[in-house]
Amino acid sequence: MFKWFFKQVREISKDPRGFIKFGQITFILLSWSVFMVILIYFIFVPEEVNAINISLTVVVGFLGTILGLFFSEKALERLNERLYGKDEQLKENKNNYINFLKELDRIEKNVDNIKSKK
Repeated sequence: MFKWFFKQVREISKDPRGFIKFGQITFILLSWSVFMVILIYFIFVPEEVNAINISLTVVVGFLGTILGLFFSEKALERLNERLYGKDEQLKENKNNYINFLKELDRIEKNVDNIKSKK
């Protein structure tokens, strides 16, 4: 069972979006489990606690989790765009540099040919 679980986690984590969704599901399940533990605790240990406080706490936790992961996904997308943009720019600069060196080599050969003719 553990092998299957970790195999699934590795499959999900290959894609950045899958990793974010996995994190989102994990946080939601964690929030629900904490909510259930608190609810069961207050069922068996009767104290004066307003149920709306617990519910609002859980709702705020869900909203915070979802919004945080949504914005982190957007930030990850922008980061990928920047990295791919820089990668393309570096490739272009490399090609320009190689072409410049070839041109210098050609000029050097022409100068050597002119010197040898004298």
